[in-house]
Amino acid sequence: EPRDSDHEARRKIAGELMLLDESFQELLPILFEFMGVGDPAKPAPTMSPEGRQQRLYAFVRHLLHARSQQEPGVLFLDDLHWIDPGSDAFLAHSIEAAEQTRTLWLVNFRPEYQAGWMGKSYYQQLPLRPLGPEAIAALLKGLLGSDPSVAALPARIHERTGGNPFFTEEIVQSLVENGSLVGTKGDYRLETSIESLEIPSTVHSVLAARLDRLGEREKRLLQTASVIGKEFTDRLLRAVVAAAGRDGVSETELGDALVALARAEFIFEQSLYPEVEYAFKHPLTQEVAYNSLLTARRAELHGATASAIEAVEADKLDERAALLAYHWEHAGEPLKAAHWYGRAAEAAGLDSPSEALRHWERVWELSGAAPRSAAADALRVRAGADLLILGFRQGLPPERVSEIFEEAKALAIARDDVRQQVRLLYAVSVNIILGDRPRSAIPYLEEALALSDRAGVTELRWAAREPFEWALVQLGELADALRMNDEQVAFSDEDPSIGTAMIGFTTSNTFMHRGAILMDLGRFEEAIAAQQRAEELSRRFEDGEVAAWNDTWRSRVYERTGDAGPALASARRAVEAAEKIGSVFARAMAHGAYGTALGMSGDWSGARKSLDFALEIARTNGVGRFMEAYQLAALAAAHLGLGDGERAREAVEEAIQGALRMEMPVAEILAQLSRVRVLLALDGAAAREEVENSLSRADELVTATGAASCEPQIHLERARLAEVLGDDTARTQLLRDANRRFRELGAAGYTEQTAALLAEASR
Repeated sequence: EPRDSDHEARRKIAGELMLLDESFQELLPILFEFMGVGDPAKPAPTMSPEGRQQRLYAFVRHLLHARSQQEPGVLFLDDLHWIDPGSDAFLAHSIEAAEQTRTLWLVNFRPEYQAGWMGKSYYQQLPLRPLGPEAIAALLKGLLGSDPSVAALPARIHERTGGNPFFTEEIVQSLVENGSLVGTKGDYRLETSIESLEIPSTVHSVLAARLDRLGEREKRLLQTASVIGKEFTDRLLRAVVAAAGRDGVSETELGDALVALARAEFIFEQSLYPEVEYAFKHPLTQEVAYNSLLTARRAELHGATASAIEAVEADKLDERAALLAYHWEHAGEPLKAAHWYGRAAEAAGLDSPSEALRHWERVWELSGAAPRSAAADALRVRAGADLLILGFRQGLPPERVSEIFEEAKALAIARDDVRQQVRLLYAVSVNIILGDRPRSAIPYLEEALALSDRAGVTELRWAAREPFEWALVQLGELADALRMNDEQVAFSDEDPSIGTAMIGFTTSNTFMHRGAILMDLGRFEEAIAAQQRAEELSRRFEDGEVAAWNDTWRSRVYERTGDAGPALASARRAVEAAEKIGSVFARAMAHGAYGTALGMSGDWSGARKSLDFALEIARTNGVGRFMEAYQLAALAAAHLGLGDGERAREAVEEAIQGALRMEMPVAEILAQLSRVRVLLALDGAAAREEVENSLSRADELVTATGAASCEPQIHLERARLAEVLGDDTARTQLLRDANRRFRELGAAGYTEQTAALLAEASR
């Protein structure tokens, strides 16, 4: 209950959950914090927004299943068309979690609302159509009665309202107020002829006319309430009236006015306990009252509402942050609005990165519209950094990234804010590296490195190196990447949670990077150990998105070792985690790895579908483009497996050109090897020269980068060429070389495959 203390609320929540399933115990700190009753003695663990969101989604799924085992449940959500994006994502997950439980979700919404779950087999839609003449007649009989004078009125009203029951009720109420109908509800008589009766053509006209007939006191109060919102408490309304200062309504008069408005059916009492709460009878009633205000007065009332909320609901300001931002914005106070949107972004970031991104966009816009001040500049710099940090996950156009970065950086320099300068340099670099131009990030990375090292702050030094080592990986500078990663590991030893406040995740990302570097170097056992460490840290600090990335790269390690089963299992986990989190970037990565793993398993149709989907996500949203060459090379294999040779040839050539354009030599090695397989399958011995050119190029790149993981693959493809050319001696020797190198690297799957090929060749 609203009057429960935090302790009492925690007792009720914990008691209810423990009766369902004692395993809820570990989730209680997170749930208490989510519900605004955190326990200071047992705070929720430090974690990323994505990790917290994933845990809350898991809680909902567990709760629905646990409750369903005891009893059926019905959940109802009204007016879904007004739902905010974060709640909408939560609802979608809750609906999905209800499948195969004894749970019924009931929702209502206007036709413009759409959601993915509407396409599920367990969804049924019941359209609420306009009432027909008979139904309107029945409704009106209850409202009007049976006096002969009103007999012709239902047909006239139905003609004008088109069967809308609210419009119908408002017309009757209007006719009562203007004296056309006399009597009491259910027993009216018409005082004028049906022919001379004027019935407004729209419900807005009816409501506006009714509003104009109100007494001045009631009209002002209804307008004030319309600014507060669809629902409002008596306490908040009184605080707004007091803050507005111009209505001159006394305590007694205000109570009388509320009674009059309820009697006239503009509002109704929604609850009496623990405090009196009112609601507008219909959203259009609020809309008409709101639009009847002069612009200046409307702004005054928005400001009064914001001030009243801050005073009346001081213990719920994080929860009310977005609402306060809305009111201050409409009050013409952009800086105050920006402050509250920033607070809403911080709160939303715990559960919904997409909603946080939307709020930071408003901070950016409003801080730019506000008069220049130290406070406005600080907000704008913070918003710029957070927009770019969140933006690489959801996709920001390069020109937008550049625009935000340049302006925010100039402000950060002017403020001598080194921390935000490093955050901005980190963020712009990540957007570039994970796009399609990693080398373009180097100047920013070098600047961040120098700046952080001069500052000597460990947190800044770690953040500056995070994207730098990843750029070096993409550019094939693997030895340098590993040396920088060694520095990162040392920082992690000091404080593994170091990056949470700075960039939103911990040093779990450092070990995820390390696994990818060691994978390319062919140090598979060490790579898997690093990824296990990344998994431990991501679980400890709830870095949900890093966990998804880590599973993506773990799948790719098994791809290099030729172990299809573990590759598929890891990729499947990555997809499940990415879909729960909702990060566009994580989804593009995970589905690409899943498609590659399906191809290894021989499911060419599934591979093509997943890889096409991954590429579509990346290209549509402009995220994760650095993975295109890898995904196109795998897609070429899928096309080939399905007998579509021309599409295979197109995909592999596109992969090579992409790797060259992005200057990503390891990606090019894999694309060249894929090209060899396509050429041999389609053209056979006639493609010898092209095949040898691709293999020579792959050899050069292995030497230049140290990507030992690809070396035995080259031997294997040379063996396939020898087989096509009929040179059995060369084939056998090349298979031996490949088998030996796979065995030395610890590539179990390929060791087994090449051993089988050698046994076949010796028969």
